[in-house]
Amino acid sequence: AGPLADEFLFWMAECRTGQGNLEAASEHYRDFLREYPESSRRAEAIVALANVSARQKDWVKVVEHLQPAGGVFQKHATNTPEDESALEGRLLLAQSLFEQGDLPSARSALDLLPEQMRLERNWRRRLLRAKIAAAGDKVDEALLMGDQLRTIAEQQNWSDQLVSAYQLRAELFKRKSQWGKAAREYSLLLKAEMPVAIRRRAFLNVVRLRIKGGDLSGALLDLRHLRQQSDLESI
Repeated sequence: AGPLADEFLFWMAECRTGQGNLEAASEHYRDFLREYPESSRRAEAIVALANVSARQKDWVKVVEHLQPAGGVFQKHATNTPEDESALEGRLLLAQSLFEQGDLPSARSALDLLPEQMRLERNWRRRLLRAKIAAAGDKVDEALLMGDQLRTIAEQQNWSDQLVSAYQLRAELFKRKSQWGKAAREYSLLLKAEMPVAIRRRAFLNVVRLRIKGGDLSGALLDLRHLRQQSDLESI
């Protein structure tokens, strides 16, 4: 690849990520960062490597990639705070800190993001803020934020984000022992256009919650409805 050797290795890593071969992708990104310390794609590579670790649920590794003050990412984010890699990396770092239970550090990482971001990334920030509020026992505040997230997802016709909003609100209602309301949130995921895996979990959650709330007749109705779904026979 000659003078494009760094580009070659970077895009090999990107291709492996696209294939879902995360171990190979991680190895390529590490080789890239070690062999090409002056490449203009170093910030992209470290954020991509952190994203691979996040997909593997290795939150400790994500923090190791992104948090060190003298590391590739922090230097880049300090010098160009509104660059795409800086924005994505800060959001990813905040999520990883949250997943490890470090709520103050997660909040601090989110506070470094600019107020104005593209809508999809801002939605992710708001979702993380709602989760942090819920983890801090501010359940009513988190429910309000979840309702706002649901509204935005409906307006933008975002199916994945809509699922996340419903699931968040359902879990929050469960925290308040409001089983019927939690069941209603999950029931919104039973629409035919939803992926089978989402509908399968939603059906079972709805039935469990109705039973927990003492609504046995409602649970039976849901189970009869479930039996009529040909693509969910495996349940």
